[in-house]
Amino acid sequence: MIIPDATLDPRFVNNPLVTSDPNIRFYAGIPLINDEGYGLGALCVLDDIPRQLAPQQIEALNILGCQVMKQLEWRRNLDSLLLSTVLDTVNALVIVLNPEGEIIGFNRACEETTGYSYNEVRNQCFWNVFTEPKRRRTARSIFEKIKSSKGLKEYENYWRIKDGNLRLINW
Repeated sequence: MIIPDATLDPRFVNNPLVTSDPNIRFYAGIPLINDEGYGLGALCVLDDIPRQLAPQQIEALNILGCQVMKQLEWRRNLDSLLLSTVLDTVNALVIVLNPEGEIIGFNRACEETTGYSYNEVRNQCFWNVFTEPKRRRTARSIFEKIKSSKGLKEYENYWRIKDGNLRLINW
């Protein structure tokens, strides 16, 4: 989005950033959208005098926006790699769940104990993978209690592992 003179644009004419300090006149911005399609913000150029951008400047802004996204993704991947490295060195079962109970992290100890690889269980609700159908409602209810920090702090039950055997797990 390019606004050559914000005082002439009906969308911004009454904006306090235009009508008072810092008296923005010119705005050019490119959205920062990740690979999943989520808007993370915008890379913007502001000035207190009206101006136009040359095609090369618009291209440069687009290139900078792409570079910012690459840096953000690189940082996210580095953080993920660091977390998975730490989790894989722990001699304990570690499963990372999102708020819906879907598996988004699964360390090596879990793979060895359950027989499942992370790729086999990724994005599946843990109760659908590890609990018997007749116990899934209970497991989900316990998860909700633990998640909400109301009362229950841990729970013990049997999980069905890949080879079909039951394994007692405290979580």
